[in-house]
Amino acid sequence: MARKGEHTTSQRRTTPQPTAEFAELLQAAQLNAAQVAHIQHHYGARASVTIRAHPYRLAQDID
Repeated sequence: MARKGEHTTSQRRTTPQPTAEFAELLQAAQLNAAQVAHIQHHYGARASVTIRAHPYRLAQDID
């Protein structure tokens, strides 16, 4: 256990990266560069997880 003021490195979490599948999905939707940038910024690294959980959310963001 770490003492007060000490940091432990054993609890590092890695951030999932957007998958190739998500990039292909954005390409297939034929979005312009501004739309792709907005969606990537909005969803971040957890994009594929969010899209699988809430697929209609992306459709609403595209419109």
